[in-house]
Amino acid sequence: MTGTLTGGGGGLGGTLGSARVVSIASSRLRPVEDPLSGMLSQLHKIMWVEQLPPGLARDPRRRCVEAFRRLLFAPGTGPVSLKSHLVKLLGAEGDLISDATGRPVDFGAVPLGGDGGPDGTSGFGLSYDQLHQVRRR
Repeated sequence: MTGTLTGGGGGLGGTLGSARVVSIASSRLRPVEDPLSGMLSQLHKIMWVEQLPPGLARDPRRRCVEAFRRLLFAPGTGPVSLKSHLVKLLGAEGDLISDATGRPVDFGAVPLGGDGGPDGTSGFGLSYDQLHQVRRR
């Protein structure tokens, strides 16, 4: 399968009535990575967790994701803040998740499987990397 582009003769040396055709084999094309699709996918997962029915026991990982969603859509936050948080989550950065004033958000004790404090839980703050790991477990 090939893709074709047609165009008038304009400034390319052709005449007004002629058309030029460029053919490219599909095997020579590669997919384009769209960063927006990754951000929308992460946002969909965050919103999906919020829609799940409550479990019998409180899940601290779910509480953490719900707190992050509240942070994303808190009053006074805009699209730039939303994009910034999602880019940092996708990149699994080591920065602490902070609110609009720059203070780290308290997610409570979240089990991290030995990556956190002495008891295996996060302390006061949570980094984007830790949230990324919580989401994957």
